[in-house]
Amino acid sequence: MRPRIRQHRKSDLETAEQQQVRLAFVRERNKRFGMIVEGVPYHEELAGRAGMSFLLLPEAHHVLDDVKRAAAALWRQRDVVFMEVFWPSHSEMECSPC
Repeated sequence: MRPRIRQHRKSDLETAEQQQVRLAFVRERNKRFGMIVEGVPYHEELAGRAGMSFLLLPEAHHVLDDVKRAAAALWRQRDVVFMEVFWPSHSEMECSPC
């Protein structure tokens, strides 16, 4: 009996544009649910027995210092295993009001 090998189709991979749309949706959803630390929205997932994985989702008006404060607060308050930042796309930054 030969093993079945699953081949990746184009639809299996998320394009950069699809990722930006998905994470912009996640940012807005998590803001509605109050998942905000130091003014920066975030998403959390269980990373295993060791703790949680966090994705900071800053908006166009946030600067690097805002993200650093949010990351430091999560490291102090939660059991962080992995942390990542998803900055808004260039088009989101141009369209947002200042």
